[in-house]
Amino acid sequence: MPWWRQAWQVLRATADEFSRDDGSLLAAALSFYSLLSLAPLLLLGVSALGFFLGSSAEALEWVTGVVRQYLGGQAKPLLGALRQVVEARDVVGGIGLVGLLWAGLGAIVTLEQAINRSRGLPPRGFIQQRLFALGMLLLIGLLLLVSVAITGVIAAAAALPGLGWLAWPVVMALLGVVLPALVSTGLFTAVYRFFPNGPTSWRTAIRSGVTAGLLWELAKQAYIWYAANLADFGAVYGPLGGIVGLVMWIYYSSLLVVLGAELAWVLQQRDTEHARQ
Repeated sequence: MPWWRQAWQVLRATADEFSRDDGSLLAAALSFYSLLSLAPLLLLGVSALGFFLGSSAEALEWVTGVVRQYLGGQAKPLLGALRQVVEARDVVGGIGLVGLLWAGLGAIVTLEQAINRSRGLPPRGFIQQRLFALGMLLLIGLLLLVSVAITGVIAAAAALPGLGWLAWPVVMALLGVVLPALVSTGLFTAVYRFFPNGPTSWRTAIRSGVTAGLLWELAKQAYIWYAANLADFGAVYGPLGGIVGLVMWIYYSSLLVVLGAELAWVLQQRDTEHARQ
């Protein structure tokens, strides 16, 4: 069978699974809990980094770099509110960190439930679910910080003799595209490999993770251009326009996450069928 026909069959099966599992509803639920968890998670990141770096201001700059890298201009209202909270309260204490962590786990738990529902798998137990969410939250946070740290290391290395070419605009622009894409595909691959409460091969996770990660990066660039040149949320929503733009982007991202989960399920089924033949 030609490759294009196989690809069409996979796309059609993915769309059918998405419709059968009420994928748009799952994405809406995921985006809602993601929005509720976003501020606590960012404040948690600032507080934890502030403890290790010894400065909440420096930690805020790190977190701001991560958010801008992955949310673009849609992050302005969120970052503005985060900066006000940090400047007013500085880093929170131990009890506050536990509260922020508990509030921030909602998005990870909802993502786990959405992926397992798309696969027809039962969710994990309450305690196991929270422990799993905590581990994945630490992994995701580590990957995001590493991506920003690599950018900083490259910028510092550019000042060394013989490495000035690292600061060329073309090189920096290329790194600004390649590095986020690598991190995104890595995150999506980890999600599709570890979140299902059942066996998933690395082959399936990598294929669906790379597809979803690259599509997410393309969608991010397209949405940033759309929001900057065509969309005028303020004309309809007034002062809430920035928040509406952020909500829309989170929903689009959630749709891609659910679609990727459905793709992973379709690929897993096809691999199983081929193995039996």
